Amino acid sequence: MISLSVNIEGDARISLLEPKDLQLLTRHAGTKVQQAVKKNFESLPGERFYKDAAEATRLEMQGDAALITVAHQGVRLRWKGSGDLPGGVVKAGKGASSHTGKPTRLLAIPVKKRM
Repeated sequence: MISLSVNIEGDARISLLEPKDLQLLTRHAGTKVQQAVKKNFESLPGERFYKDAAEATRLEMQGDAALITVAHQGVRLRWKGSGDLPGGVVKAGKGASSHTGKPTRLLAIPVKKRM
C-alpha cells in the first residue's frame, strides 16, 4: 500500500482561516493529489495492474489532513522497490522456475490471494 498525506501549514495567513475553510482547502488539495496519482497510474503500460491501482486510489479526511491511499497488492513494491522491507530486497534469480527449472528472471505478483 502507498499512502500520502496532505497537510496545509504555513504563515500567519493560514491561521486566520476558519477551521472548516482550512479543511475544505485541504480536501481540495487532497483531491488534486488523488487525481494526479490516478492519472499517473492510468498512463502506465500494462493490461490491468495499473488500472486496478488507479481504481484503488482513495481519499479520506483524517482531522486536518487529507490521506490518499492506494490499497492494491504489489503497488508499493513496484513503486519503491523492496530495499526497506523487513525480509530484505526481493530479487529474481534466487529460486528455480517451476516451469523451466532454471533460475527465475522475473518476479510475479499473485493475481489472487491463496496458499
